[in-house]
Amino acid sequence: MTIYIPTYKRLAKQKTLTWFSKEDLERTILVVRPEEEIRAVKFHGKRVGGVIVCKRKGVAAARQYALEHSTTEEVLFFDDDLQFSQRVRDWCFHTNNRALKSTEKQVECGVQWLYDELSPEIPVTCLGPRGGNNRIEEQGHISNGRVMRSFGVYRSVLEKHNIRFDEFYYWEDFHVVLSLLELGYSNKINIECITEAATNAPGGVYRDIPAMWECAHRFKEIHPTCKIREKLMPDGDGATGTKGRIKVPDLTIYWKKSYGVKKDGSRC
Repeated sequence: MTIYIPTYKRLAKQKTLTWFSKEDLERTILVVRPEEEIRAVKFHGKRVGGVIVCKRKGVAAARQYALEHSTTEEVLFFDDDLQFSQRVRDWCFHTNNRALKSTEKQVECGVQWLYDELSPEIPVTCLGPRGGNNRIEEQGHISNGRVMRSFGVYRSVLEKHNIRFDEFYYWEDFHVVLSLLELGYSNKINIECITEAATNAPGGVYRDIPAMWECAHRFKEIHPTCKIREKLMPDGDGATGTKGRIKVPDLTIYWKKSYGVKKDGSRC
């Protein structure tokens, strides 16, 4: 198992690392831009297992570079700004509907679960999002759901089908997961150990609005079970340079319907 965290402009604010056990920190490699390599080593060189430099911009390029750098089959990816939560032990859909702040040990178990559940048959695993978790009645895990923020992939399956993160600058994780679902590969989503993160926070993904629209339309051409919609997002660095909220494209994806769907919309 190797853990990769792509990061940009957040070297002093690595929230995800604060949750990791010593063992998981030693498995973690930060993926940084060339201009931040020296600072990354200075800040975190003794805490993590390594720092690698991706010369191309964007999270998609960083994830693809990390995948090609890895020597392990099981490759885990985490965003750099995660908050972890854990369903209470006696969680009940009808009475509790809550999750509490995780302990380091619970996060360690979640990371181990991502690794343990990966296989050539299940090439994607994920710690599910906290948002909407209280509406999920199942316990343990669900299958063929939304994957984002904290997930694992089985490297050789992606290589076998030439599925790449850098095919898209935006929604690259959705592209990888949908490509596998459409081929008939299931995924597993842990709904006990869950994550959340800030949206459009300083650093992270640069949002070029016209490029996002172009990317969304191309995404729709390749993945027939998604729909493009508009949403309002708080303006942040690199968006428009104005105050307030901006309209950006977003994708509605019918994850379960994507399982076994061909590019023309018919089923395998």
